[in-house]
Amino acid sequence: GSILFHTSDGRAPETHEIGLSAHAAGIVVWRSDVTLRGLVVRDAEVGIRVRGDRVTVEDCRVGNARRAVSVGGDGGVVRRLRVDDSAGGVYVGANDVLVEDSRLFRRHDDVLWSTYDQDETGIQFYYPSKRGTARRNLVVGFGSCVFVKSRGGARIEGNTCVHPGRGAFGVGGGCEH
Repeated sequence: GSILFHTSDGRAPETHEIGLSAHAAGIVVWRSDVTLRGLVVRDAEVGIRVRGDRVTVEDCRVGNARRAVSVGGDGGVVRRLRVDDSAGGVYVGANDVLVEDSRLFRRHDDVLWSTYDQDETGIQFYYPSKRGTARRNLVVGFGSCVFVKSRGGARIEGNTCVHPGRGAFGVGGGCEH
């Protein structure tokens, strides 16, 4: 199945500015086998929250969020995501999730989201996630670029980390890597 967003006047979504409130999430995807492409979300606690399996988030942008994308469904893909000024980038709590070719930027300014230090991470694979992959991502200005705390590990390859506050890569205790 698919979820399609159409504008009321039939013009391309790029020709409009669609506002969102500051509710908990800009959009939540509960269904499986859905692709979000070209969506822009600003000023939400979580920009895009994925709960369905095999959901693809592609060519989307998230700005000024506590967490840009949260993936809770297995087999998801986050591809070519652009994050601007969010406390946390991509949080993965599911199995077999791929995060690739994305650009995540954290700027420290007057707009601050309250967050736990560990969550100020570009890409985070967290228990109970297994077999995640992060490749060819650019992560700039986060506390950690990639943080892994999962049973079943993660594959981290070809990522570029710039100005990490606490270190480029973090590994949590009590898990297999």
